[in-house]
Amino acid sequence: MPQALQDICLPNGTCYGCGSANPDGLQIKSYWSDDGQFVIASFQPQARFSSGFKNAMYGGLIASLIDCHSNWTAMAFGYKAQGREPGSLPLIASVTGSLGVKYLKPTPMDGTIHLKAWAEGEAMTAEEAIRYAATDEEPTTRRLRRTAPEKPPARPPSKAPAVLTRRQREVAVLVARGFTNRRISSEMAISENTVANHVAAILDRLDASARSQIAAWASEEGLRVTE
Repeated sequence: MPQALQDICLPNGTCYGCGSANPDGLQIKSYWSDDGQFVIASFQPQARFSSGFKNAMYGGLIASLIDCHSNWTAMAFGYKAQGREPGSLPLIASVTGSLGVKYLKPTPMDGTIHLKAWAEGEAMTAEEAIRYAATDEEPTTRRLRRTAPEKPPARPPSKAPAVLTRRQREVAVLVARGFTNRRISSEMAISENTVANHVAAILDRLDASARSQIAAWASEEGLRVTE
């Protein structure tokens, strides 16, 4: 079995969630999937992680698993983007800037918990990724703060699908249906800030300035914009 990313990069790590050298911690182990597209992990809950309800895991543990595994996913994709092996120097490190978890239903404790994550920013340029990560404003606010020079002419519609990630296309469909950011957040189980960032990125990539233009693009591309 391959080594976990935690054991390769930080064998002396003491994080409660994922520290290899913390015998009292959760010792989450993250690995590249066989196809190299995702970072995966599995975790076996113990009785001490109960929420107090029968066969229902404590919500804080779920957040911890997502937190640590997501950080290792970001680091793994960072190494991949630079064409380097995990653990090679200089070390790539990641910390959580914000974390939003929406609990849809109780998580049972009588089976293995499986995590699967990826970095959507892999399809972005470095400049786009930095802007995406640093922005927590609504797209309208961002547009008001843009200054000259003017943006170049819009990309031909035929090229647009190649530059939108799968997640961005899902958001574009919901925008086309007239959903607000709050409703999209509820529909996709992600935070409103994340939705706003997706919408802003879509506007940038389509060289658009209004949600109605996203709707028009989605319709032209033949995406299913009706429920």
